[in-house]
Amino acid sequence: MEEYNNLFNEFKKMGLDAKRNAYSEEIIKISLIIKSYLKKLDIESKFDVYNYISKADQKLSESELLNKNFKDIYLIKEQLLTLLSIYDSKKYGDYNG
Repeated sequence: MEEYNNLFNEFKKMGLDAKRNAYSEEIIKISLIIKSYLKKLDIESKFDVYNYISKADQKLSESELLNKNFKDIYLIKEQLLTLLSIYDSKKYGDYNG
């Protein structure tokens, strides 16, 4: 929890653009972790989350950025559900992969 507190304290000090970048980087890391597990299961994953680019995307309104973030969260949720479904199937013996 100390690591989280340190990271969050640093995050609170950032400007809006830096916060947008930090959020984007974390979402990308999460998506890469999920993709790596799907790949281990020989499942092709075609989802990509939005990569915020400071200079180009600074002009995005909060509404536009939230729309992109919501899409990313939805895609991540769908991929996690896929992984959990396979995990459950493997655990209970009905996975054929």
